[in-house]
Amino acid sequence: RHAYDFMGWRYYPIHGGVSDKDGNLTFYHIGDETGFTMLKTSCRKRCDPEYVPIYHLSEWIQREVNGREIPEPYGEKGLVTGPRVVMKMDIEMMEWIVFPDLLHSGVLCNDIHAVMGEFHLRSHWFFYPITFEDHKRQGEN
Repeated sequence: RHAYDFMGWRYYPIHGGVSDKDGNLTFYHIGDETGFTMLKTSCRKRCDPEYVPIYHLSEWIQREVNGREIPEPYGEKGLVTGPRVVMKMDIEMMEWIVFPDLLHSGVLCNDIHAVMGEFHLRSHWFFYPITFEDHKRQGEN
């Protein structure tokens, strides 16, 4: 965060998870210091729970970004720009839940100037208690 402050950027990490609703989620330390899992059966040496708050991201953006005090535009040589809101999403499969909610709520169009992130492929969906409709093209089995 210090590097962003040095450049004059405001950077606010969210210490928790994001979804399309508020709540809590339990992760488990895998036991060999390589990471976490949502599946208790994936634990190796130990299985210590870590309880993480989950925030409804579109409501958080509406509350924290929309309606904020916007500084005066600045620039040089006739180029005047105002502040920009850029969001990076690396939310490990929750993008399939969060992104449609951001669109539906309007915050992606009204409050965010640029968004980047990664979308995980369907092959990893079995790790999560989330189901998605299987959309197949006509003529495919």
